[in-house]
Amino acid sequence: MKQVSSPRLKKGYKKTEQERIPEDWEIKLLGDILKVRHGKNQSGVADDDGNVPILGTGGRIGTANKHLYNKPSVLIGRKGTIDMPQYVETPFWTIDTLFYTEVFSEVVPKYIFYMFQKIDWFSHNEASGVPSLNSRTIENIKVALPPIKEQKAIVNVLNNFDNLIQSLEKLITKKRAIKKGAMQELLTGKKRLPGFSGEWQINKLADVSFIKTGDRNNEEMIKGGQYPFFVRSQTVERLNSFSYDGEAILVPGEGGIGSIIHYVNGKFDYHQRVYKISDFHDKVLAKFLYYYTLVSRCF
Repeated sequence: MKQVSSPRLKKGYKKTEQERIPEDWEIKLLGDILKVRHGKNQSGVADDDGNVPILGTGGRIGTANKHLYNKPSVLIGRKGTIDMPQYVETPFWTIDTLFYTEVFSEVVPKYIFYMFQKIDWFSHNEASGVPSLNSRTIENIKVALPPIKEQKAIVNVLNNFDNLIQSLEKLITKKRAIKKGAMQELLTGKKRLPGFSGEWQINKLADVSFIKTGDRNNEEMIKGGQYPFFVRSQTVERLNSFSYDGEAILVPGEGGIGSIIHYVNGKFDYHQRVYKISDFHDKVLAKFLYYYTLVSRCF
């Protein structure tokens, strides 16, 4: 039988039980480079006039008049949201559901933060209900660690990416605000485009479309199904069958009215408590009506 040779290691790399890493990197336990600490109840330090943030797994939840820790630290959820590490450089207080770390001097804290984002935290979950982590479990996780000079260089590159992303997010937010203002004026007729004049017609929705509720319920949802299934949520579920093929606007019959509106053009199905607006009159563009419902809140 022909033997298959193992792939040759790239020069300058070594093989470990976990992965191939550069020769000057080391595999270490997290407990060798940091200490996981528990947060504490904030009732004795909470102060609306305080200047120290009180942090939970979802971020800032208040302010305190004293800190629990005052050095750069990486935070990770002890219970609940365990897969969203946070990084803090200024003094802070964490509540009991959020761990903080004392990072040892031979490691760059921001590097640990980026490394934490690579870890599959749910594979270390220790509860069948609300996801939970144990400090000892965290400290026993093995990681590949470069020399501190390279850690600093990697952090500098990733910081540049973060700064670019933040600037793009600000630009996107600004453009969305501009679009929202334009929609408000154009879709209500407050501002007219060049070459258009005259009065707009007022029509009942039932006069320019067909409105019907669905026949399906949540029990029929299938993860990874072939077709979209619209329920009373921003999340679109899936099914392996469809009841309509074409343009439509989907609006909840109860719960989320006015805040959950979907537009679709294709094959789909919809919940028995969701209204399908479809079969539009030839003098109505479905996409225009969709945008109009978003700014007018007519539902």
